[in-house]
Amino acid sequence: MFLTAWSNPENPAPGIFSSKVEVVQNGASHDLLWNHSKMYWSSGEWTGKNFVNVPEIDRDYYIKNFRFVKTENESYFTFDAGFPSVDTRFVLDYTGQLKQIVWGKDFTEWAIYWTRPTLQCEVHGFCGAFGAAVQRRNLFVSA
Repeated sequence: MFLTAWSNPENPAPGIFSSKVEVVQNGASHDLLWNHSKMYWSSGEWTGKNFVNVPEIDRDYYIKNFRFVKTENESYFTFDAGFPSVDTRFVLDYTGQLKQIVWGKDFTEWAIYWTRPTLQCEVHGFCGAFGAAVQRRNLFVSA
């Protein structure tokens, strides 16, 4: 089963990015794909508390008890609200970013709590074997 992003913010037609949970022998990883077939980004393996490439899940202010559940027929992630007065959701947007967004009592709009990938070189194969990301004025340059 895939979660597929919209084409753009105004068009809910299927976009080029999708997400799936890849179940491996001892756990799982959350993979973002481009055109349903090419690896774009991976969360890394599930450690039992978080994903290797998303360690902040273990320290997340808005969620608690984030866990991976695998049965004979299904596998999924679940979590409890960190605060009953704050709503949180995870979104795959049309740019290929997985985002945790939150809405609290005094919020005027949804706020982004974290996103992945955050650097272009986190994208699979973007910077090559010897690539590195350099951040300058919110622009990412492949070096």
